[in-house]
Amino acid sequence: MFRHPFRRSPLTVLGLALVLLAGGAAAPAAEAAAPPDLSFAAFGDSITRAAGTCGSEADCPANSWATGTAPEVHSLATRLQETNPDRTVKAANYAKSGSRIAGVSEAVSSAKAAGADPELITLLIGGNDLCSPEVPAGPDGYAMTTAADFSASASSLLEQITSAWPRANVLVGSMPNIASEWQAVKDSQGKFIWSIFEICRTTRGAKADNIVQKGAAFDAAVAAAAERTQQYNDALASACAAVGPRCIWDGGALSQTPITKDLLSTVDYFHPNVSGQAQIARVLWGQEGEPAGGVVPSSATSPDEDDRLWCADDC
Repeated sequence: MFRHPFRRSPLTVLGLALVLLAGGAAAPAAEAAAPPDLSFAAFGDSITRAAGTCGSEADCPANSWATGTAPEVHSLATRLQETNPDRTVKAANYAKSGSRIAGVSEAVSSAKAAGADPELITLLIGGNDLCSPEVPAGPDGYAMTTAADFSASASSLLEQITSAWPRANVLVGSMPNIASEWQAVKDSQGKFIWSIFEICRTTRGAKADNIVQKGAAFDAAVAAAAERTQQYNDALASACAAVGPRCIWDGGALSQTPITKDLLSTVDYFHPNVSGQAQIARVLWGQEGEPAGGVVPSSATSPDEDDRLWCADDC
């Protein structure tokens, strides 16, 4: 999936770049100072907070795909530590359960005001824009953030992040595959939970009133959810490309990864369980995506040379 010759996964490339930056001008071993900590910040919603993974609806960030410490998850923070053994990874989770994309700006401002100075940032957002029961009806009658509003928020958010931390590398994840998730739970108890709590109304074929449509109206609602998901992904990819080569888009990898019932919390049949969190970590770490605006390897560029050049000094 999205594999290119001579291209490593985005975070593998970032990890190598960080190692090279730390050691490229090293003094003799006896005089070398201890490498600085590797600071990592995660922004997003309840998925990044690992809500529902500890037997209740509460956040359980130890199980987060991004910053968690649970061995079963093998989070990005854990993988960064493994690939940077000479540095101490300091991971901070600034995600907030319930966040839609327009609300992440506040978390970024708070992190900046608190003195956060990350070298690596992750952003996984959009699920609540598609699925939250708090989203009002749009002009089309569907309860989803409009494509125009989402696009404007994506652009301003990534501009804010890259202005706040211009030397940080930012990994942007695509939308979770909500359509496959609904297919996995619609014949189980999850169907009733989603309906009672008005989760993902449009994906279920309902309008903002939570009444599931029939016939052509049902098909139109499902198609609208699929189209809006693609529009959100397009907006995230475009916003990432616009801020320069330090922003890496996952290439749609997460959206193309099916969500099965065994990956979901039995608390609400919506949030990922520990196995689901582990899957997100695997996808976003191992995805061989094309860095937005990054160096594109050619037949004359070796893998190691590309890793050294990618965003090491001139981004």
